[in-house]
Amino acid sequence: MTTTVPNDRDTGESRHDLARRVGVFGQQQPPSPVVAGRWPGAERPPTGGTQEWGAGPAAGRPPQGGPGQGLVICAKSVRAPQPGTLDGDLAALHAGARIPDAVAQLLEDAWKPRFPTAEALTSAIAAFDPVEPWDGHEGPRWKIRVGPGAVTVSSTDPARKDRAMEREIERRMKDVDADAAHIERTGEHLPEPDPQRCISEWSRKSRANMVKRFAEVDYRPMFEDAPGCPPAMLTLTYPGDWLTVAPNGKACKKQLRNFAKRFYRAWGRPLRCIWKLEFQDRGAPHFHLFCVPPITKDADGRPFRQWLSETWADVVGHPDAEERRKHIAAGTGIDYAEGMRCQDPRRLVAYFAGHSRAKAKEYQHIVPEEWREPGKGPGRFWGYMNLELMVAEAEVTPDQAIQAGRTVRRWAKAQGTTRQVTVTRTDTSTGQTRRRKVRRPVRRMTGGYGRGYVTVNDGPAFLEQLTRAIELTSTDPLPRKRGRDPEPENVPPVPHTCSVCGDPLAAELARLGRHVGRCHPPRRGVADRQLYLSTSVSTEKFAQVIRFAW
Repeated sequence: MTTTVPNDRDTGESRHDLARRVGVFGQQQPPSPVVAGRWPGAERPPTGGTQEWGAGPAAGRPPQGGPGQGLVICAKSVRAPQPGTLDGDLAALHAGARIPDAVAQLLEDAWKPRFPTAEALTSAIAAFDPVEPWDGHEGPRWKIRVGPGAVTVSSTDPARKDRAMEREIERRMKDVDADAAHIERTGEHLPEPDPQRCISEWSRKSRANMVKRFAEVDYRPMFEDAPGCPPAMLTLTYPGDWLTVAPNGKACKKQLRNFAKRFYRAWGRPLRCIWKLEFQDRGAPHFHLFCVPPITKDADGRPFRQWLSETWADVVGHPDAEERRKHIAAGTGIDYAEGMRCQDPRRLVAYFAGHSRAKAKEYQHIVPEEWREPGKGPGRFWGYMNLELMVAEAEVTPDQAIQAGRTVRRWAKAQGTTRQVTVTRTDTSTGQTRRRKVRRPVRRMTGGYGRGYVTVNDGPAFLEQLTRAIELTSTDPLPRKRGRDPEPENVPPVPHTCSVCGDPLAAELARLGRHVGRCHPPRRGVADRQLYLSTSVSTEKFAQVIRFAW
Protein backbone atom coordinates (compact mmCIF):
# COMPACT_ATOMS: atom_id res chain seq x y z
CA MET A 1 0.00 0.00 0.00
CA THR A 2 1.35 3.40 -0.95
CA THR A 3 1.66 5.91 1.89
CA THR A 4 -0.09 9.21 1.27
CA VAL A 5 2.27 12.10 1.89
CA PRO A 6 0.47 15.27 3.01
CA ASN A 7 1.55 18.69 1.88
CA ASP A 8 3.76 20.44 4.39
CA ARG A 9 2.12 23.75 3.52
CA ASP A 10 -1.24 22.30 4.59
CA THR A 11 0.01 20.85 7.89
CA GLY A 12 2.32 23.70 8.83
CA GLU A 13 5.23 21.33 9.46
CA SER A 14 8.77 21.72 8.27
CA ARG A 15 9.94 19.39 5.53
CA HIS A 16 12.35 17.71 7.99
CA ASP A 17 9.45 16.97 10.33
CA LEU A 18 7.44 15.68 7.37
CA ALA A 19 10.34 13.49 6.24
CA ARG A 20 10.70 12.12 9.76
CA ARG A 21 7.01 11.24 10.10
CA VAL A 22 6.23 10.06 6.56
CA GLY A 23 9.14 9.84 4.14
CA VAL A 24 11.72 8.30 6.49
CA PHE A 25 9.70 5.99 8.69
CA GLY A 26 7.37 4.90 5.86
CA GLN A 27 4.13 5.57 7.80
CA GLN A 28 2.59 8.56 9.53
CA GLN A 29 3.43 9.09 13.16
CA PRO A 30 2.07 11.76 15.49
CA PRO A 31 4.42 14.74 15.74
CA SER A 32 6.37 14.99 18.95
CA PRO A 33 5.30 18.03 21.00
CA VAL A 34 8.86 18.59 22.25
CA VAL A 35 11.28 17.75 19.47
CA ALA A 36 9.13 17.85 16.32
CA GLY A 37 11.39 18.03 13.28
CA ARG A 38 14.44 16.57 15.10
CA TRP A 39 15.69 13.13 15.96
CA PRO A 40 14.78 11.74 19.39
CA GLY A 41 17.15 12.96 22.04
CA ALA A 42 18.41 15.93 20.03
CA GLU A 43 18.20 19.40 21.52
CA ARG A 44 17.52 22.63 19.67
CA PRO A 45 20.77 24.03 18.26
CA PRO A 46 22.04 27.26 19.76
CA THR A 47 21.30 30.49 17.96
CA GLY A 48 24.89 31.69 18.02
CA GLY A 49 28.44 30.59 18.66
CA THR A 50 29.97 27.25 17.66
CA GLN A 51 28.10 24.00 17.50
CA GLU A 52 29.27 21.04 19.52
CA TRP A 53 28.89 18.66 16.62
CA GLY A 54 27.54 18.84 13.07
CA ALA A 55 28.45 20.60 9.89
CA GLY A 56 27.86 24.22 9.04
CA PRO A 57 27.70 27.31 11.27
CA ALA A 58 24.79 27.73 13.63
CA ALA A 59 23.65 30.94 12.00
CA GLY A 60 22.69 29.00 8.88
CA ARG A 61 25.20 30.61 6.52
CA PRO A 62 28.87 29.87 5.79
CA PRO A 63 31.42 32.25 7.23
CA GLN A 64 32.65 34.98 4.95
CA GLY A 65 35.93 34.22 3.28
CA GLY A 66 35.93 30.48 3.95
CA PRO A 67 34.56 27.42 2.19
CA GLY A 68 30.85 26.93 2.71
CA GLN A 69 28.85 23.82 3.39
CA GLY A 70 27.33 23.67 -0.05
CA LEU A 71 24.13 25.63 0.68
CA VAL A 72 22.14 26.35 -2.45
CA ILE A 73 19.73 29.25 -2.50
CA CYS A 74 16.60 27.72 -3.98
CA ALA A 75 12.84 27.73 -3.53
CA LYS A 76 12.90 24.86 -1.05
CA SER A 77 15.04 26.14 1.77
CA VAL A 78 17.69 28.75 2.53
CA ARG A 79 18.90 27.11 5.71
CA ALA A 80 22.05 25.17 6.41
CA PRO A 81 21.73 21.62 7.84
CA GLN A 82 20.97 21.80 11.56
CA PRO A 83 21.85 19.17 14.19
CA GLY A 84 18.92 17.01 15.17
CA THR A 85 17.50 16.88 11.63
CA LEU A 86 18.10 14.21 9.03
CA ASP A 87 20.29 16.42 6.84
CA GLY A 88 22.15 17.77 9.86
CA ASP A 89 22.94 14.35 11.30
CA LEU A 90 24.24 13.06 7.98
CA ALA A 91 26.22 16.26 7.47
CA ALA A 92 27.84 15.65 10.85
CA LEU A 93 28.61 12.10 9.76
CA HIS A 94 30.37 13.49 6.68
CA ALA A 95 32.34 15.90 8.84
CA GLY A 96 33.64 13.04 10.98
CA ALA A 97 31.64 13.81 14.13
CA ARG A 98 30.24 11.03 16.26
CA ILE A 99 26.55 10.37 15.77
CA PRO A 100 24.50 9.02 18.69
CA ASP A 101 23.80 5.31 18.45
CA ALA A 102 20.06 5.93 18.44
CA VAL A 103 20.40 8.17 15.39
CA ALA A 104 22.57 5.63 13.59
CA GLN A 105 20.00 2.92 14.24
CA LEU A 106 17.22 5.18 12.96
CA LEU A 107 19.16 5.81 9.75
CA GLU A 108 19.65 2.09 9.27
CA ASP A 109 15.98 1.32 9.86
CA ALA A 110 14.72 4.23 7.76
CA TRP A 111 16.47 3.40 4.49
CA LYS A 112 15.14 0.10 3.14
CA PRO A 113 15.11 0.19 -0.67
CA ARG A 114 12.61 -1.98 -2.52
CA PHE A 115 13.86 -2.26 -6.10
CA PRO A 116 12.98 -5.47 -8.03
CA THR A 117 15.65 -7.81 -9.35
CA ALA A 118 16.16 -9.16 -12.86
CA GLU A 119 15.02 -12.62 -11.74
CA ALA A 120 11.70 -11.17 -10.58
CA LEU A 121 11.14 -9.52 -13.98
CA THR A 122 11.93 -12.73 -15.86
CA SER A 123 9.65 -14.79 -13.63
CA ALA A 124 6.75 -12.36 -14.04
CA ILE A 125 6.96 -12.15 -17.84
CA ALA A 126 7.28 -15.95 -18.16
CA ALA A 127 3.61 -16.33 -17.20
CA PHE A 128 2.62 -15.54 -20.81
CA ASP A 129 2.78 -18.44 -23.24
CA PRO A 130 5.12 -17.90 -26.20
CA VAL A 131 3.47 -17.08 -29.51
CA GLU A 132 4.46 -18.22 -32.97
CA PRO A 133 7.48 -16.40 -34.41
CA TRP A 134 6.97 -13.79 -37.09
CA ASP A 135 6.63 -15.29 -40.56
CA GLY A 136 6.91 -12.07 -42.55
CA HIS A 137 3.24 -11.14 -42.78
CA GLU A 138 1.93 -7.60 -42.46
CA GLY A 139 0.30 -6.45 -39.25
CA PRO A 140 1.15 -5.52 -35.66
CA ARG A 141 2.90 -7.79 -33.18
CA TRP A 142 1.78 -7.14 -29.63
CA LYS A 143 4.20 -6.99 -26.70
CA ILE A 144 3.98 -6.57 -22.94
CA ARG A 145 7.05 -5.00 -21.35
CA VAL A 146 7.82 -4.82 -17.63
CA GLY A 147 10.49 -2.85 -15.80
CA PRO A 148 11.25 -2.23 -12.12
CA GLY A 149 8.55 0.45 -11.95
CA ALA A 150 6.65 0.39 -15.27
CA VAL A 151 4.36 -1.89 -17.26
CA THR A 152 3.93 -1.18 -20.99
CA VAL A 153 1.52 -2.55 -23.62
CA SER A 154 2.66 -1.80 -27.18
CA SER A 155 2.65 -3.14 -30.72
CA THR A 156 5.05 -2.90 -33.65
CA ASP A 157 4.82 -3.90 -37.29
CA PRO A 158 8.03 -5.78 -38.21
CA ALA A 159 7.32 -5.47 -41.93
CA ARG A 160 7.06 -1.69 -41.78
CA LYS A 161 10.12 -1.58 -39.55
CA ASP A 162 12.14 -3.51 -42.10
CA ARG A 163 11.06 -1.20 -44.91
CA ALA A 164 11.98 1.84 -42.82
CA MET A 165 15.40 0.33 -42.14
CA GLU A 166 15.94 -0.26 -45.86
CA ARG A 167 15.08 3.37 -46.63
CA GLU A 168 17.46 4.55 -43.93
CA ILE A 169 20.30 2.41 -45.32
CA GLU A 170 19.63 3.73 -48.81
CA ARG A 171 19.66 7.32 -47.55
CA ARG A 172 22.96 6.82 -45.76
CA MET A 173 24.52 5.23 -48.83
CA LYS A 174 23.56 8.32 -50.82
CA ASP A 175 25.14 10.55 -48.18
CA VAL A 176 28.36 8.50 -48.28
CA ASP A 177 28.47 8.68 -52.09
CA ALA A 178 27.98 12.45 -51.98
CA ASP A 179 30.73 12.82 -49.37
CA ALA A 180 33.10 10.63 -51.42
CA ALA A 181 32.45 12.69 -54.53
CA HIS A 182 33.14 15.90 -52.58
CA ILE A 183 36.40 14.48 -51.23
CA GLU A 184 37.44 13.50 -54.75
CA ARG A 185 36.81 17.05 -56.00
CA THR A 186 38.13 19.12 -53.08
CA GLY A 187 40.03 16.70 -50.84
CA GLU A 188 37.83 17.55 -47.83
CA HIS A 189 34.66 16.19 -46.26
CA LEU A 190 31.33 17.88 -46.68
CA PRO A 191 30.77 20.60 -44.06
CA GLU A 192 28.37 19.82 -41.25
CA PRO A 193 24.94 21.39 -41.78
CA ASP A 194 24.16 24.37 -39.59
CA PRO A 195 21.60 23.71 -36.81
CA GLN A 196 18.15 25.03 -37.60
CA ARG A 197 16.06 24.11 -34.55
CA CYS A 198 15.47 26.52 -31.69
CA ILE A 199 14.45 24.94 -28.37
CA SER A 200 12.34 27.21 -26.18
CA GLU A 201 10.89 24.85 -23.55
CA TRP A 202 10.71 21.28 -22.35
CA SER A 203 8.31 19.29 -24.53
CA ARG A 204 5.56 17.02 -23.22
CA LYS A 205 6.93 14.08 -25.18
CA SER A 206 10.30 14.43 -23.49
CA ARG A 207 8.60 14.50 -20.09
CA ALA A 208 6.71 11.28 -20.84
CA ASN A 209 9.90 9.61 -22.08
CA MET A 210 11.71 10.65 -18.91
CA VAL A 211 9.06 9.09 -16.67
CA LYS A 212 9.12 5.84 -18.62
CA ARG A 213 12.92 5.57 -18.77
CA PHE A 214 13.48 6.42 -15.12
CA ALA A 215 10.94 3.72 -14.18
CA GLU A 216 12.88 1.14 -16.23
CA VAL A 217 16.39 1.91 -14.91
CA ASP A 218 18.17 -0.63 -12.72
CA TYR A 219 19.16 1.31 -9.58
CA ARG A 220 20.62 -1.61 -7.64
CA PRO A 221 24.25 -1.03 -8.80
CA MET A 222 23.99 2.48 -7.36
CA PHE A 223 23.32 1.12 -3.87
CA GLU A 224 25.68 -1.85 -4.21
CA ASP A 225 28.65 0.49 -4.79
CA ALA A 226 28.13 2.13 -1.38
CA PRO A 227 26.40 -0.34 0.97
CA GLY A 228 24.95 1.27 4.06
CA CYS A 229 25.06 4.81 2.62
CA PRO A 230 21.73 6.63 2.24
CA PRO A 231 20.91 8.34 -1.08
CA ALA A 232 20.50 12.07 -1.52
CA MET A 233 19.36 14.71 -3.98
CA LEU A 234 22.25 16.89 -5.12
CA THR A 235 21.76 20.35 -6.58
CA LEU A 236 24.46 21.98 -8.72
CA THR A 237 23.92 25.65 -9.52
CA TYR A 238 25.88 28.38 -11.31
CA PRO A 239 27.23 31.74 -10.07
CA GLY A 240 25.54 35.08 -10.61
CA ASP A 241 27.46 35.79 -13.81
CA TRP A 242 26.54 32.43 -15.30
CA LEU A 243 26.77 33.36 -18.99
CA THR A 244 30.54 33.68 -18.71
CA VAL A 245 30.96 30.00 -17.79
CA ALA A 246 27.83 28.51 -19.46
CA PRO A 247 27.28 30.32 -22.76
CA ASN A 248 25.34 27.38 -24.26
CA GLY A 249 24.00 23.94 -23.48
CA LYS A 250 27.09 22.08 -24.74
CA ALA A 251 29.33 23.85 -22.23
CA CYS A 252 26.88 23.06 -19.44
CA LYS A 253 26.75 19.35 -20.29
CA LYS A 254 30.54 19.19 -20.61
CA GLN A 255 30.90 20.54 -17.07
CA LEU A 256 28.53 17.85 -15.80
CA ARG A 257 30.65 15.16 -17.47
CA ASN A 258 33.83 16.67 -16.01
CA PHE A 259 32.23 16.60 -12.56
CA ALA A 260 31.53 12.87 -13.00
CA LYS A 261 35.22 12.32 -13.87
CA ARG A 262 36.31 14.24 -10.75
CA PHE A 263 33.97 12.08 -8.66
CA TYR A 264 35.55 8.90 -10.00
CA ARG A 265 39.11 10.09 -9.33
CA ALA A 266 38.28 11.27 -5.80
CA TRP A 267 36.16 8.39 -4.51
CA GLY A 268 37.27 5.42 -6.62
CA ARG A 269 33.84 4.55 -8.02
CA PRO A 270 31.79 5.87 -10.93
CA LEU A 271 29.08 8.44 -10.39
CA ARG A 272 25.87 6.47 -10.86
CA CYS A 273 22.97 8.88 -10.94
CA ILE A 274 19.97 10.21 -12.79
CA TRP A 275 19.90 13.93 -13.51
CA LYS A 276 17.52 16.64 -14.65
CA LEU A 277 18.22 20.12 -16.01
CA GLU A 278 16.19 23.13 -14.87
CA PHE A 279 16.48 26.91 -15.06
CA GLN A 280 16.17 29.43 -12.27
CA ASP A 281 14.09 32.58 -12.46
CA ARG A 282 17.21 34.57 -13.37
CA GLY A 283 17.83 32.22 -16.29
CA ALA A 284 20.80 30.32 -14.84
CA PRO A 285 20.76 26.53 -15.35
CA HIS A 286 21.11 24.04 -12.51
CA PHE A 287 21.14 20.25 -12.18
CA HIS A 288 19.25 17.90 -9.85
CA LEU A 289 21.00 14.55 -9.27
CA PHE A 290 19.83 11.46 -7.41
CA CYS A 291 22.85 9.45 -6.24
CA VAL A 292 24.47 7.85 -3.20
CA PRO A 293 27.15 10.21 -1.78
CA PRO A 294 30.08 8.73 0.14
CA ILE A 295 30.26 9.16 3.91
CA THR A 296 34.05 8.99 4.10
CA LYS A 297 36.65 11.69 3.48
CA ASP A 298 38.73 12.07 0.34
CA ALA A 299 42.52 11.83 0.10
CA ASP A 300 42.88 15.46 1.25
CA GLY A 301 40.75 14.89 4.36
CA ARG A 302 37.72 16.80 3.10
CA PRO A 303 34.18 15.55 3.82
CA PHE A 304 31.88 15.15 0.87
CA ARG A 305 30.02 18.43 1.40
CA GLN A 306 33.21 20.45 1.30
CA TRP A 307 34.57 18.43 -1.61
CA LEU A 308 31.31 18.95 -3.53
CA SER A 309 31.34 22.74 -3.08
CA GLU A 310 34.99 23.20 -3.99
CA THR A 311 35.02 20.67 -6.85
CA TRP A 312 31.92 22.01 -8.58
CA ALA A 313 33.23 25.57 -8.34
CA ASP A 314 36.53 24.37 -9.76
CA VAL A 315 34.79 22.56 -12.63
CA VAL A 316 32.72 25.63 -13.49
CA GLY A 317 35.85 27.78 -13.15
CA HIS A 318 34.56 31.35 -13.05
CA PRO A 319 37.46 33.76 -13.76
CA ASP A 320 36.35 36.37 -11.22
CA ALA A 321 37.65 35.72 -7.69
CA GLU A 322 34.60 37.20 -5.92
CA GLU A 323 32.15 35.22 -8.05
CA ARG A 324 34.16 32.08 -7.38
CA ARG A 325 34.10 32.68 -3.61
CA LYS A 326 30.32 33.14 -3.65
CA HIS A 327 29.92 30.06 -5.81
CA ILE A 328 31.88 27.94 -3.32
CA ALA A 329 29.71 29.24 -0.48
CA ALA A 330 26.30 28.75 -2.12
CA GLY A 331 26.69 26.72 -5.30
CA THR A 332 25.65 23.22 -4.23
CA GLY A 333 23.17 21.49 -1.98
CA ILE A 334 22.48 18.04 -0.52
CA ASP A 335 19.00 16.92 0.55
CA TYR A 336 18.93 13.55 2.32
CA ALA A 337 15.29 13.81 3.36
CA GLU A 338 14.11 13.78 -0.26
CA GLY A 339 16.62 11.11 -1.22
CA MET A 340 15.56 8.67 1.48
CA ARG A 341 11.92 8.99 0.49
CA CYS A 342 12.70 7.36 -2.86
CA GLN A 343 12.61 3.76 -1.66
CA ASP A 344 11.02 2.27 -4.79
CA PRO A 345 10.98 3.17 -8.50
CA ARG A 346 7.62 4.91 -8.48
CA ARG A 347 8.50 7.26 -5.62
CA LEU A 348 11.75 8.13 -7.33
CA VAL A 349 10.00 8.87 -10.60
CA ALA A 350 7.32 10.85 -8.78
CA TYR A 351 9.95 13.24 -7.40
CA PHE A 352 11.29 14.17 -10.84
CA ALA A 353 7.85 14.03 -12.47
CA GLY A 354 6.45 16.22 -9.71
CA HIS A 355 9.07 18.81 -10.51
CA SER A 356 8.05 18.66 -14.16
CA ARG A 357 4.28 18.93 -13.48
CA ALA A 358 4.27 21.53 -10.71
CA LYS A 359 2.72 24.69 -12.15
CA ALA A 360 4.55 26.83 -9.61
CA LYS A 361 7.86 25.60 -11.06
CA GLU A 362 6.90 25.58 -14.72
CA TYR A 363 9.14 28.57 -15.31
CA GLN A 364 12.13 26.31 -14.60
CA HIS A 365 11.43 24.45 -17.86
CA ILE A 366 11.56 27.59 -20.03
CA VAL A 367 14.88 28.03 -21.84
CA PRO A 368 16.41 31.50 -21.29
CA GLU A 369 16.64 33.92 -24.20
CA GLU A 370 20.44 33.60 -24.34
CA TRP A 371 20.10 29.88 -25.21
CA ARG A 372 17.32 30.14 -27.79
CA GLU A 373 19.56 30.65 -30.79
CA PRO A 374 20.16 27.67 -33.13
CA GLY A 375 23.13 25.67 -31.86
CA LYS A 376 22.96 27.07 -28.30
CA GLY A 377 20.04 25.04 -27.02
CA PRO A 378 20.10 22.95 -23.84
CA GLY A 379 19.94 19.59 -25.59
CA ARG A 380 18.47 16.89 -23.39
CA PHE A 381 16.71 17.93 -20.20
CA TRP A 382 17.33 14.61 -18.41
CA GLY A 383 19.50 11.51 -18.46
CA TYR A 384 21.31 8.87 -16.41
CA MET A 385 25.00 8.05 -15.89
CA ASN A 386 26.60 4.61 -15.49
CA LEU A 387 23.21 2.93 -15.18
CA GLU A 388 21.45 0.52 -17.53
CA LEU A 389 17.86 -0.30 -18.35
CA MET A 390 16.48 -3.53 -16.90
CA VAL A 391 13.36 -4.73 -18.72
CA ALA A 392 11.76 -8.01 -19.77
CA GLU A 393 9.27 -8.29 -22.61
CA ALA A 394 7.29 -11.00 -24.32
CA GLU A 395 5.15 -11.21 -27.43
CA VAL A 396 1.53 -11.99 -26.65
CA THR A 397 -1.64 -12.57 -28.60
CA PRO A 398 -3.83 -9.60 -29.57
CA ASP A 399 -6.51 -10.93 -27.21
CA GLN A 400 -4.15 -10.86 -24.22
CA ALA A 401 -2.66 -7.46 -25.10
CA ILE A 402 -6.00 -5.73 -25.58
CA GLN A 403 -7.41 -7.20 -22.39
CA ALA A 404 -4.28 -6.16 -20.48
CA GLY A 405 -4.50 -2.61 -21.82
CA ARG A 406 -8.15 -2.29 -20.86
CA THR A 407 -7.52 -3.65 -17.37
CA VAL A 408 -4.58 -1.33 -16.74
CA ARG A 409 -6.57 1.64 -18.04
CA ARG A 410 -9.40 0.92 -15.61
CA TRP A 411 -6.90 0.51 -12.77
CA ALA A 412 -5.22 3.83 -13.61
CA LYS A 413 -8.60 5.58 -13.73
CA ALA A 414 -9.51 4.17 -10.32
CA GLN A 415 -6.42 5.80 -8.79
CA GLY A 416 -8.11 9.19 -9.12
CA THR A 417 -5.00 11.07 -10.23
CA THR A 418 -5.68 14.64 -11.36
CA ARG A 419 -3.70 17.45 -12.92
CA GLN A 420 -4.07 21.20 -12.87
CA VAL A 421 -5.05 22.91 -16.13
CA THR A 422 -6.04 26.44 -17.05
CA VAL A 423 -9.38 26.85 -18.86
CA THR A 424 -11.15 29.83 -20.39
CA ARG A 425 -14.67 30.74 -19.34
CA THR A 426 -16.87 33.19 -21.25
CA ASP A 427 -19.84 35.05 -19.78
CA THR A 428 -22.63 34.71 -22.36
CA SER A 429 -24.42 37.83 -21.14
CA THR A 430 -21.46 40.24 -21.18
CA GLY A 431 -19.05 38.44 -23.51
CA GLN A 432 -16.17 38.79 -21.06
CA THR A 433 -13.66 35.96 -20.77
CA ARG A 434 -11.66 34.89 -17.79
CA ARG A 435 -9.13 32.16 -17.09
CA ARG A 436 -9.14 29.95 -14.05
CA LYS A 437 -7.38 26.81 -12.82
CA VAL A 438 -9.23 23.53 -12.51
CA ARG A 439 -8.35 19.91 -11.73
CA ARG A 440 -8.89 17.36 -14.47
CA PRO A 441 -8.43 13.56 -14.35
CA VAL A 442 -5.19 12.22 -15.80
CA ARG A 443 -5.78 9.76 -18.63
CA ARG A 444 -3.49 6.74 -18.98
CA MET A 445 -3.17 4.08 -21.68
CA THR A 446 -4.72 6.38 -24.27
CA GLY A 447 -3.20 4.66 -27.29
CA GLY A 448 -5.37 2.62 -29.60
CA TYR A 449 -6.69 -0.62 -27.98
CA GLY A 450 -5.05 0.23 -24.64
CA ARG A 451 -1.51 0.98 -25.76
CA GLY A 452 0.59 2.90 -23.25
CA TYR A 453 2.36 2.51 -19.92
CA VAL A 454 1.83 3.10 -16.21
CA THR A 455 4.29 3.57 -13.36
CA VAL A 456 3.94 1.30 -10.32
CA ASN A 457 5.82 0.62 -7.11
CA ASP A 458 6.74 -2.96 -8.05
CA GLY A 459 6.58 -3.89 -11.73
CA PRO A 460 6.85 -7.71 -11.39
CA ALA A 461 4.22 -7.88 -8.63
CA PHE A 462 1.85 -5.70 -10.64
CA LEU A 463 2.31 -7.86 -13.75
CA GLU A 464 1.55 -11.03 -11.79
CA GLN A 465 -1.74 -9.53 -10.61
CA LEU A 466 -2.48 -8.40 -14.16
CA THR A 467 -1.87 -11.92 -15.45
CA ARG A 468 -4.33 -13.39 -12.95
CA ALA A 469 -6.90 -10.76 -13.93
CA ILE A 470 -6.58 -11.70 -17.60
CA GLU A 471 -7.04 -15.37 -16.79
CA LEU A 472 -10.16 -14.75 -14.68
CA THR A 473 -11.94 -12.34 -17.00
CA SER A 474 -13.59 -13.23 -20.27
CA THR A 475 -11.91 -11.72 -23.32
CA ASP A 476 -12.97 -10.90 -26.86
CA PRO A 477 -10.60 -11.91 -29.68
CA LEU A 478 -11.10 -8.58 -31.46
CA PRO A 479 -12.80 -5.43 -30.16
CA ARG A 480 -16.14 -4.79 -31.89
CA LYS A 481 -17.36 -1.34 -32.72
CA ARG A 482 -19.92 0.06 -30.37
CA GLY A 483 -23.47 -0.79 -31.37
CA ARG A 484 -22.62 -3.75 -33.67
CA ASP A 485 -24.05 -7.16 -32.83
CA PRO A 486 -21.86 -10.27 -32.77
CA GLU A 487 -21.55 -11.99 -36.13
CA PRO A 488 -23.66 -15.16 -36.32
CA GLU A 489 -22.00 -18.45 -37.14
CA ASN A 490 -23.17 -21.10 -39.67
CA VAL A 491 -25.92 -18.89 -41.06
CA PRO A 492 -26.76 -19.32 -44.77
CA PRO A 493 -26.15 -16.21 -46.88
CA VAL A 494 -29.18 -13.95 -47.30
CA PRO A 495 -29.39 -11.55 -50.25
CA HIS A 496 -29.30 -7.87 -49.36
CA THR A 497 -30.20 -4.73 -51.23
CA CYS A 498 -28.10 -1.59 -51.42
CA SER A 499 -29.73 1.30 -49.55
CA VAL A 500 -28.47 3.77 -52.18
CA CYS A 501 -29.16 2.26 -55.60
CA GLY A 502 -31.34 -0.74 -54.78
CA ASP A 503 -29.07 -3.26 -56.51
CA PRO A 504 -28.75 -6.71 -54.92
CA LEU A 505 -25.55 -7.25 -53.05
CA ALA A 506 -23.76 -10.36 -51.98
CA ALA A 507 -24.28 -11.55 -48.45
CA GLU A 508 -20.53 -11.59 -48.02
CA LEU A 509 -20.30 -7.90 -48.85
CA ALA A 510 -23.17 -7.03 -46.53
CA ARG A 511 -21.74 -9.17 -43.73
CA LEU A 512 -18.48 -7.28 -43.93
CA GLY A 513 -20.39 -4.06 -43.36
CA ARG A 514 -19.27 -2.40 -46.59
CA HIS A 515 -22.56 -2.14 -48.50
CA VAL A 516 -22.72 1.68 -48.74
CA GLY A 517 -19.23 3.07 -48.17
CA ARG A 518 -17.54 0.37 -50.25
CA CYS A 519 -20.10 0.03 -53.03
CA HIS A 520 -20.67 3.74 -53.59
CA PRO A 521 -17.61 5.78 -52.62
CA PRO A 522 -18.14 9.42 -53.62
CA ARG A 523 -16.94 10.50 -57.07
CA ARG A 524 -15.19 7.25 -57.99
CA GLY A 525 -15.27 5.21 -61.18
CA VAL A 526 -15.74 1.49 -61.58
CA ALA A 527 -11.99 0.82 -61.59
CA ASP A 528 -11.52 2.94 -58.49
CA ARG A 529 -14.41 1.10 -56.82
CA GLN A 530 -12.82 -2.24 -57.49
CA LEU A 531 -9.42 -1.05 -56.19
CA TYR A 532 -11.06 0.58 -53.18
CA LEU A 533 -12.83 -2.65 -52.35
CA SER A 534 -9.81 -4.88 -52.92
CA THR A 535 -7.77 -3.17 -50.22
CA SER A 536 -9.82 -4.77 -47.45
CA VAL A 537 -11.03 -8.08 -48.94
CA SER A 538 -9.04 -11.12 -50.01
CA THR A 539 -8.66 -12.02 -53.70
CA GLU A 540 -11.18 -14.88 -53.65
CA LYS A 541 -13.81 -12.89 -51.80
CA PHE A 542 -13.16 -9.90 -54.03
CA ALA A 543 -13.91 -11.97 -57.16
CA GLN A 544 -17.17 -13.22 -55.66
CA VAL A 545 -18.20 -9.74 -54.57
CA ILE A 546 -17.50 -8.29 -58.03
CA ARG A 547 -19.67 -10.95 -59.71
CA PHE A 548 -22.63 -10.23 -57.44
CA ALA A 549 -22.27 -6.45 -57.12
CA TRP A 550 -21.50 -5.46 -60.71
